[in-house]
Amino acid sequence: MRNTAQHFVKNIFTHPSFLSVFFLASLLLTTPYSPFTVFAAGNQFTIGVTVTSDAIPPSIPTNLTATAISSSQIDCSWTASTDNVAIGGYVVRRGGVAVATTTLTTFSDTGLVASTLYGYTVEAFDTSSNYSGESAGASATTNAGGGGGPPPPPDITPPSIGSLDPTNGASGISPTTTLQIAFSENVIVTAGTIYVKRQSDAVVVDAIPSNGAQVSVLGALVTITLSAPLSSATQYYVEVTLNAFTDGAGNPFAGISGSGTWSFTTHDDVSPIILSVVATTTYTTATINFVTNENALGTLSWGTTTAYSDGSASEIGYGLPHAIGIGDLATSTLYYFHIVVKDPSNNMSVAHTGTFMTQTPPPPPDTTPPANPSGFFASPSLTSVSLSWINPSDLDFQAVRILRRTTGYPANHTDGVLVYDGGAQSFVDTGRATGTLYYYTAFARDAALNYSSGSIVSATTDSGLPPPPPPPPPATCLDGIMNQDETGIDTGGVCSTPPPPPPTPGGIGSDTTPPSSPPTGGATSTPIFPPITSTTSGPFVNFPATGTPSAEILAITLDDFVFTQVGVGTPDVILVQKRGVTRTNGEKNVRVSISYDKLPDVLKTIAITVADPNQNNKESSYLLGVNATKTAYEGVVPVFVEDGKYPFTINIVDHENRGIARISGVLDVYFPLKLPTMIPPAIAEAVNQAIEIIQAPVQNISPYAVPVGVAVGTGQAVLLATNVGSVYDVYLLILKFIGLLTGLFRRKRHEPWGVVYDSVTKRPLDPAYVIAQVRDTENSTGEAITDLDGRYGFLLNPGEYTIVANKTHYKFPSDKLRGRVRDEFYENLYFGDPFQVREGGTVTYNIPLDPVEFDWNEYAKNQEKVFQVYSKNANIRMWIFNIVFYIGLAFSVLTLFLSPSLLDALVVAIYLGIIGFQVFWGVTHKVTRVINKLTGNPMPFALIKVWLPGLDTVVKKTVADASGKFYFLISPGTYYITIEEKLPDGSYHEVLHTKDMALPKGVVKEDFLI
Repeated sequence: MRNTAQHFVKNIFTHPSFLSVFFLASLLLTTPYSPFTVFAAGNQFTIGVTVTSDAIPPSIPTNLTATAISSSQIDCSWTASTDNVAIGGYVVRRGGVAVATTTLTTFSDTGLVASTLYGYTVEAFDTSSNYSGESAGASATTNAGGGGGPPPPPDITPPSIGSLDPTNGASGISPTTTLQIAFSENVIVTAGTIYVKRQSDAVVVDAIPSNGAQVSVLGALVTITLSAPLSSATQYYVEVTLNAFTDGAGNPFAGISGSGTWSFTTHDDVSPIILSVVATTTYTTATINFVTNENALGTLSWGTTTAYSDGSASEIGYGLPHAIGIGDLATSTLYYFHIVVKDPSNNMSVAHTGTFMTQTPPPPPDTTPPANPSGFFASPSLTSVSLSWINPSDLDFQAVRILRRTTGYPANHTDGVLVYDGGAQSFVDTGRATGTLYYYTAFARDAALNYSSGSIVSATTDSGLPPPPPPPPPATCLDGIMNQDETGIDTGGVCSTPPPPPPTPGGIGSDTTPPSSPPTGGATSTPIFPPITSTTSGPFVNFPATGTPSAEILAITLDDFVFTQVGVGTPDVILVQKRGVTRTNGEKNVRVSISYDKLPDVLKTIAITVADPNQNNKESSYLLGVNATKTAYEGVVPVFVEDGKYPFTINIVDHENRGIARISGVLDVYFPLKLPTMIPPAIAEAVNQAIEIIQAPVQNISPYAVPVGVAVGTGQAVLLATNVGSVYDVYLLILKFIGLLTGLFRRKRHEPWGVVYDSVTKRPLDPAYVIAQVRDTENSTGEAITDLDGRYGFLLNPGEYTIVANKTHYKFPSDKLRGRVRDEFYENLYFGDPFQVREGGTVTYNIPLDPVEFDWNEYAKNQEKVFQVYSKNANIRMWIFNIVFYIGLAFSVLTLFLSPSLLDALVVAIYLGIIGFQVFWGVTHKVTRVINKLTGNPMPFALIKVWLPGLDTVVKKTVADASGKFYFLISPGTYYITIEEKLPDGSYHEVLHTKDMALPKGVVKEDFLI
């Protein structure tokens, strides 16, 4: 048994086939990308092989033939197919149904019915089950059977059409469709042609041989494949020639001819085209007109951007011409639009985009009257009155029209005798009667025939007689009627007779009868007020005001009037009144108006008189008339020549009650900044508009921001130069300053001093108040306020004294150092004990004060945290102070720029002085710090001593503050410096001893890192 097994194994491993396979497997296993994987498991191994699948089908069988062998058998044969791997076999189908599978190229179909036509196809498949597709069809008719009866009659009926695909008249057919004819019986292909023609012009677009490869027959079904796709949206018809097909008995198919038997229309897959797009617009509408190359529906979207988000509109009916309207558009605006159309087959066009601009409407009718002529002045002579004026600066100014009356000012441009109409600025009204008072009104007219409210002036021609004697003093009478002057103010006394009644308006003395047509603006042609008997100043100063205006008129204040700055090409600006002062741009007219409803319905006259401070208070008066809409009384004060404060008076004359109400105010006229001509006008106008916008807020805020800023800046300077820590310290500084002023011219004497200092930090205290008192009394014999270095000094008469030192948040005498004669920094300490002063003696005690609520030990333990909090608070405080200070500076500069004055210049100078002082102090008092190199934190209250080399003598000593900062100034030279750190227990330890160092300016410029 063992020998048999060994022999078997030997034969296996020595067989040539095994060796070849083993060699190939070994070779593949040694390659980097071997498709073989070997798994060793004991004495066994497995070789896995990865095989790529075959997806290529075999070729279609050709030359299929069908031959009737008998009345029940038909033999089929064909040419073999080819394949990239191997043919697996063939499927034989009869009438479209598989009847057999064979590996041969022949097949015998048996068990058939005699005299019956059968059709066959063959399909090849390979070993990977890829199928080739069916071959061209072949058919045959079995022989007649050999029965005992008579033979059947011969078949003489040709095949006919059972159905067509596509059906006749069908639409929406794919351009790549196949054509099919279902006959009434099985047919055989013979020689013939199938024509596909275009319906519109009968042009043949495809000619297909019936016995060609494009025609396949399967029993009674004929399938025709087109040579190329048809055109879309086109109607076609099909013709088939005679004898293209026959049945099994050889009866030919009669064919198809003409366009009415088999026609169809392909579906539309071509997008429509948008043509001839034209946009027509009005002010707020647009119509988009366009055409398409076929019936289509359009959709229009539009907007002011290419997002087309303003709206969209769609048509509801197909057509070739199209018109889509849009409404509610903005005038003078560029719009973007977007059009797409679709045809009945839902083919979408390429979008068409474009733009249109809505029209700009014409400007509204000009109903704004021009400004009044300014400087209207009358100079009378014996028989003439010389008139002069300045034409308004309106761009559409046309002429000045001057009218005259003798019974009151003309109220409108047709009320009175026409004196002058033209563009000049002076005229002499001649032929006047002597000694007669004339009233003139000058109306400015613009190109739109709008008239201004009118400038007024009156003049009395010379009489040629000597002046009358002065009037007698007021007479007394018994009727109790008070005597009043022209202002309506009681002058005292009683009259002997009542005052005469007012003259009847429109009475005798007028130059002409008033025109019958009512004047424009709702005015009246009735004389405005009774004749004026004398001329001094102002249009109504001599009005015989013997009564009191109505309560409604007396209730009117300046706040009821609206002052509007009117510019050309710029929006109107309502001016702000503040305490009776209205600030306005001198280059623009000012419209003065009051609501129509605020005044009673009585005969009244309203005028504003403006005095020019630059021309000896020369007055110009302007009427306020009812506007066209009867909503207000309006008048225009024309532009000014110079800036300044122009006083004005608004006079309201109540003719019914014979009284005058006067309201006063001031026009604060300024002129905008004149920028260089190289700056574009648009930018210059924008700058001036910005100035006009900010000037009101600046004027409102400046009174508060400027003094606060000055106070904050001054406070910063004081804090910078002193050690002020309380209000009491400020009081002491004021006393010190007063003492400095009073001692400026006194001869100075050198006074030895002592120092008041902090017993914990050793810092000098400034300011501290030191009083020398006679022992056992409270009588003060000397007072001193310490300087920046805490020094004080007294020159006392011989006697016994005590000293009291005071400073906020400090206690005297010191408990911490009581009983000591010296400490680490000072000698000759004083604690309130009496002392004797002899002749020529001085007081040089150093006085320690204990800080209240300050624990150095606790401070030292939390030094880092305290420093962080202190630094943060100091920075916040600095930022707040700086913001307040510079806001005040900004407003003071703006105020000086907008309305220059000496006071404003002085305020700005104070600000600049504060800034200069801070800069000077920072430069001359260079602050040096003592810093711990390891932690980066300051070393608070360290002792700094400056020594003279060789002599080892202290020439200067100082104490750092809580932030480690110190400053000293000594004579230039060479020195060395020691620094002693204050320890938590209050003692000091030397932490730095420098080498000799030159101080050419007597100050240390670099920080000490310890």
